[in-house]
Amino acid sequence: MTLAVVGMLLFGLFTHMACGATYALVPFIDRKALGGVAGIIGAGGNVGAVAAGFLLKGLGDLQQTLTMLGVLATLAALCAIAIRFSAEHKAQEQALYDSALAN
Repeated sequence: MTLAVVGMLLFGLFTHMACGATYALVPFIDRKALGGVAGIIGAGGNVGAVAAGFLLKGLGDLQQTLTMLGVLATLAALCAIAIRFSAEHKAQEQALYDSALAN
């Protein structure tokens, strides 16, 4: 029983750290559309939860559902490799960074 509680606490801790890391990246995506980016990230978690529920209902097997969710999460994470920002966007962000350091 104690091991289960400790395990759940650790799982919750790491889950919250992952969520915090996701929201920490929001200002680096696009400062001009900060609210929109934060909204999409926030809505993405809810959409994923609903999709996972439908996946569990459709497959009917918990082990198969968790395996499928793991594969889908890995594929989504690999898609982040393809993200590229324009040189103009990078220059604007560098200028903002330099001005922040100067202050």
